[in-house]
Amino acid sequence: MKAHCYKTKGVCSKRIFFDLDNGVVRNVSFEGGCDGNLKGISSLVEGREAKEVADLLGGVSCGKNASSCPDQLSIALRKAMAGKTVKTASKPIVKPLPKPAVKPVAKVAAKTAAKAAAKPAGKAGSKPAAKIAAKTSAKVSAKPAV
Repeated sequence: MKAHCYKTKGVCSKRIFFDLDNGVVRNVSFEGGCDGNLKGISSLVEGREAKEVADLLGGVSCGKNASSCPDQLSIALRKAMAGKTVKTASKPIVKPLPKPAVKPVAKVAAKTAAKAAAKPAGKAGSKPAAKIAAKTSAKVSAKPAV
């Protein structure tokens, strides 16, 4: 399997990355362009013969442009099949998403427990958990069954 990178001309996407595996198209991705449409094209061409894909997509225009992202993929595939200059390159570098600012549950629970232990017992307005639980269960059991 050989990885390819094609720099597009006259369209919104900047580059097309794809692999050719014995004439079969694999792992197509676009840098830039209409995200949903290009993901759809990538899915539709996956596993198909490169010649078939090039024939299907060649000549497709986009608005007033003579070319389109599918047409550019067609050109890239034809060049790669002919052994012409299509850069062999790695996939685009995707920056990892930043870690969320959420604290692990264990740390939050430990901090909460430490605060509760630090509070003096018998403070006005506070009730021990056992008393609260007893009152809650008494209220629930006192309600008639429906």
